[in-house]
Amino acid sequence: MRTSQPISPRLSRPLAALGVAALLALAPAPALAVEPASDPAPITVMANGASGWVRGEDGAWRFSLADGTVVRGWLVTDVLPGESASTGLQRYWLKADGSLATGELIQTGASSWTYARPEGYVVRGKWTDPATGNVYLSDNDGNLASAGWVVSDAYGDGLQRYWVDEVAHACVPGISSAGWAHYTSAAGYVLRGSLETEHGTLIADNDGRLLEDRVAAVDGEGWYVGDLGAGLQRYNFNAVDGHLYARTGVFTATIGGVEARFYASPENGYVVRGATAASPLYLEGAYWSSDNEGRLTQVSVAPDDTPRSRDPWLATVTWGDDASYISTLAAAAARIGSDTDYFISFDNELCRVIVFERTASGTWQATKLWNCHGAKNTYSAANKHIYGWGGVYKISDHQICAWDDSYFGRGYNDWASCFIEYYEKSNVTGHSRYIPGKGWENCASFHSSAYAYTGNTMTGCCGLLYENAKWVHDVVPLGTTVIEFEYSDGTYF
Repeated sequence: MRTSQPISPRLSRPLAALGVAALLALAPAPALAVEPASDPAPITVMANGASGWVRGEDGAWRFSLADGTVVRGWLVTDVLPGESASTGLQRYWLKADGSLATGELIQTGASSWTYARPEGYVVRGKWTDPATGNVYLSDNDGNLASAGWVVSDAYGDGLQRYWVDEVAHACVPGISSAGWAHYTSAAGYVLRGSLETEHGTLIADNDGRLLEDRVAAVDGEGWYVGDLGAGLQRYNFNAVDGHLYARTGVFTATIGGVEARFYASPENGYVVRGATAASPLYLEGAYWSSDNEGRLTQVSVAPDDTPRSRDPWLATVTWGDDASYISTLAAAAARIGSDTDYFISFDNELCRVIVFERTASGTWQATKLWNCHGAKNTYSAANKHIYGWGGVYKISDHQICAWDDSYFGRGYNDWASCFIEYYEKSNVTGHSRYIPGKGWENCASFHSSAYAYTGNTMTGCCGLLYENAKWVHDVVPLGTTVIEFEYSDGTYF
């Protein structure tokens, strides 16, 4: 793999600080234009703000030295054509006849190229041609990146992968099979992840390799069954202009000539198989199961009003086989969603907490079932008229203690994960943490409990066994959805 060099800072210092001699010493050897000049001149540096630009009768700009010599090849000056005052140091290429190159690709040596922008100076760093959309990558001397793969963080995009076309000497947006099948974005770097288009979804791995690069062939109905990096899965592709776009979301297709509806995840492209009534998909306002080939069947999730009671102790969970309760909240997770692969339900009436994790097929699976010590106040959708909050939240912060850090280690209020941010104007609790610009923190959070039994003693938090609170703190990412409710308030049951 070729890698580009970061842009050198050597030409960013003021001209007066460097001096002409220093700039000349830093300059590379002169290069030849596409039509080499018969008497190529070395780089000329103007450091005194005076301009040698002259516009000829042909309308082209040329640069003359004090003795009348017309510069050819590279020119470094701080004065733009037509200007008299310094406007910043730039590099220019002057052709064999002395005319300034503008808006064109130039071969400056046997294997070196530069691109002259419409303004006249050459590209340094990254620049997108507004006329073509091509993205040029260059070092600080104006030398374009070599053709082929470039992996670099030098162009303001973070660490990215680029494909430089050998003809354009630029990154050309669109799909290409060069190197390997990839999609170049308008920003110049190749797609990693997924992109929805009018033809379907393009999906690429972390190297930018599109799925189509590993698909041997699709059948006459667009199906491909194979391992494209996610185990053995089923994909349906739309072929357009020789390229494969994965059909994602809800779509209709045939298997063996029989039409059915399917759902494929936009993130990974394969159809969801094995969704059940207990862990359904929530699509288009309804719940669906799917068979082993991905065919969707609508299912009903009936309201559950089964009488239930809470366990007395945090450490003893007796409701692990309450499939109806768990599946109802799994359906809520499917309907509400989460920005992460985790979703937490907090039933403040039954003192139950469930952690759901998103499966590879996109459904939600209950992986943690805990009892908790709840709060006097329930910040639910049913109580929005009282407290103002709507019952659906996101984990916004992890702290080692719900109180000031000096309280950490006492065994209660440790390992706090905030899901409702709230700040006081003063330290009303006497033990709050001060957050600059916000105030004294008094958030609702999951944290270790001071109580071994269930109940509703705290003001607004959810107390868990120490190891469970630490697990949430350590594992569950910020942005995870949390729902708070009371079993009998009618929101979910």
